Amino acid sequence: MSPAAKQAEKEIKKKRNRFNLLFEKLPIPFIILHPEKGFLDVNAATVKLFGCKSKEQLLSLTADKFSPEYQFNNELTVDRLKKNWDEVMKKKHMTFDWIHNDLSGREFICKVTLNLIELDGEEVLQTSIRDVSKKREAEEALWHP
Repeated sequence: MSPAAKQAEKEIKKKRNRFNLLFEKLPIPFIILHPEKGFLDVNAATVKLFGCKSKEQLLSLTADKFSPEYQFNNELTVDRLKKNWDEVMKKKHMTFDWIHNDLSGREFICKVTLNLIELDGEEVLQTSIRDVSKKREAEEALWHP
């Protein structure tokens, strides 16, 4: 291998390590999700949010484990998932409110952002989740004391 090729490989490895560190340390739950294969990768904040013991435990579960049967307005979660999937396929990006639950069954409201990206030749969802339950409770207290 030429010195230039070795240097290029070293730079690629350095950038990959930097990205992995940023992904893992990001305080926002971050998920790479495949529509058929399920979770491809998650960061430590995601593991914590969903009450899992480890990344491996979370990756062994399916996404439906972390949503109740119904979403807002008594809409079935499976129906809302289909609508969201169809929309993100058209728009490539969307943000919406979602009811999630952790492994203990505790429900919380989240702001979810989906970005449709290509990864290794396949379309996947780059997903970020923010728990907005406390913010919603505070707003509710202001408007309905």
